[in-house]
Amino acid sequence: MMVLIKRVLAGVLIVMSALALIGNLGGDTEQQRAQNRADWPRMIGASVVAVGLAAVLLWSAHRTAAARKRVEAIAGYVRVHPHVKVSELASYLGLTGADAESELHALVHRKVVDLVYYPSAGEYISRDEAKAVAGRVVDRCESCGAHSPRLVALGEMPRCSFCGQSLVRAGA
Repeated sequence: MMVLIKRVLAGVLIVMSALALIGNLGGDTEQQRAQNRADWPRMIGASVVAVGLAAVLLWSAHRTAAARKRVEAIAGYVRVHPHVKVSELASYLGLTGADAESELHALVHRKVVDLVYYPSAGEYISRDEAKAVAGRVVDRCESCGAHSPRLVALGEMPRCSFCGQSLVRAGA
């Protein structure tokens, strides 16, 4: 709604400044035309200020809309991906890792997305899944000993990226 208001105000400012300039062009008498010619520099200055203000309003509306789209993109990504790595989110959004982490942290803080961060796994997961899998972080492959930290959901059987063996024993 705020974006629409800013865009409408910008349009009104531009139209009003154009109408003021057009209205200042003529005059019925020579005295009115002379006065209009004298007022012309002020009218140009006022129009430049009005158009500048309109540009600021449009820029602000664009930034607000872009921020809203980014929040929607992050929320959509989180709904689809049960495990969110900041690096993957950053490449998805086209942001740096630090910017993506900052955006995600702000959304978690404002409770727009309900995620929990697991430092040992280096990823965010939903709070519901965190409750279901509490303590199920696999740090090393039992077969080859490769360091492969990962939060493992109940029933999930991830494979080691080095040797291909299952990181979780059946029934564990």
